[in-house]
Amino acid sequence: MKRSVDAVWTSVLGGTSSTSYQFTDLDFSTGYDFRVTTVCSSEEESTIVSKYIPCPAITDLPLREDFETWTTSNIDSCWFKLSSQGASYPSISTQQGSKRVYLYSTTSTYTALILPLIATPINELNISFQVAKASTADQYLQIGVITDIADISTLTPLALVEPSGAYTWEYVDVNLDSYAGDGGFIAILSPDGIAGS
Repeated sequence: MKRSVDAVWTSVLGGTSSTSYQFTDLDFSTGYDFRVTTVCSSEEESTIVSKYIPCPAITDLPLREDFETWTTSNIDSCWFKLSSQGASYPSISTQQGSKRVYLYSTTSTYTALILPLIATPINELNISFQVAKASTADQYLQIGVITDIADISTLTPLALVEPSGAYTWEYVDVNLDSYAGDGGFIAILSPDGIAGS
């Protein structure tokens, strides 16, 4: 087995005739690849047989999240984060007594918050949220769909959200009906190429 983002496979179990195995100590919000080796020969390996994502697809809509139960160092285990800046972003901050997700990018780094898998086809959904920027500089977010939660290049951008003023909260509603793909995760991206948060 290996984390989907890793190149090296780790052997977890060897020499058994069991038809099942329970994996433990897997990280939340992490995709995993699994493969098996035949009992007859240690030289023959199968292709990847499954990917593990720790939460079932959301079927009860609307999905509402106010972030109040999230800790400042972790996002909820069914959400995902992807950043070229390491594990620090996105982060959770508290402002005026309420928790917020903080996305940060620079001219060469990006940060994305990825929603849990939703069972409804994405082109039948809207995403609504409040947004503010942390400076007067031109900043925007991309709303899109990502098919591999570990690879930003699989993001299909669908809309741009451009907050109008610094520290001014605005309500945004984005219709995702233009998505023509099959499956994936809704993502909110603070893209590279701009400096801001």
